Amino acid sequence: VATLGAHGIVAVAEGEPIVRAAHPAAAVVDTKGAGDCFVGWVAAGLARGDALDAALDDALVAAALCVARPG
Repeated sequence: VATLGAHGIVAVAEGEPIVRAAHPAAAVVDTKGAGDCFVGWVAAGLARGDALDAALDDALVAAALCVARPG
């Protein structure tokens, strides 16, 4: 998985590309930690048994929420 900031993500699973647009953020206040937040949500989703597509989608929402708050 490669994060592309406001452009979303691109991933490869079983040789197939997965491209997702960034989830719209209400306002971008602070981008620090957005990538860590994204990766944490992907890892948590996979650990609980979510499909990769679902884990990526949830992580994009989490990253959008992260950038809308300071720190």
